[in-house]
Amino acid sequence: MKPDELNNPIAKFQGSGENQVERRKYEEGEERVYINKTQYFE
Repeated sequence: MKPDELNNPIAKFQGSGENQVERRKYEEGEERVYINKTQYFE
């Protein structure tokens, strides 16, 4: 059984790649947190 809060996440993981955290960088204009060159949370 899953809580209802998990049905609507506040952030989405985007991009393709190895899912490796190489860096953390927040781009304020894009409202994204990058974990590497191609993947980010939006």
